Amino acid sequence: MTTYPHLSILIDALTNGLRLEYPIQAFANIEQVTLQGTPSVFLIPDDCPVIDSIQGGRTITSLRLRQDWTVLTVLRDASDQKVTEPLITQLGEWQALIVNLLMKEILPLGGPIKILEFPKAESIDGGAIAGKLRFQTQFVFNAE
Repeated sequence: MTTYPHLSILIDALTNGLRLEYPIQAFANIEQVTLQGTPSVFLIPDDCPVIDSIQGGRTITSLRLRQDWTVLTVLRDASDQKVTEPLITQLGEWQALIVNLLMKEILPLGGPIKILEFPKAESIDGGAIAGKLRFQTQFVFNAE
């Protein structure tokens, strides 16, 4: 039993679909992310509000929860110190691939999934770019 039932499903789907040199890692928050190399993809669980509680008599038997997630993608090209069109285009392609994987792999396994937003990408000194994708999954937590 866990309150993060989609974590291993998400990591496996991203690992198998992206086939990166560096492993997909999960961190408690974005400030803890440590970069081993690029391209790198990180998964960060965000808020997990309760949508509904299901009661049986005087006890709560189940909770319906909505888990928010952030996928952080970091790319680098030392020849593009100002982070221009080539890196921005490459980030867009990576994010499209990730969304495609989420829609094809995660929905059938543990959906529903909802894409929330693509916050503004950030440039990093040394010719790197970090892009975020925020999405939600839903699940039911049943009391044992």
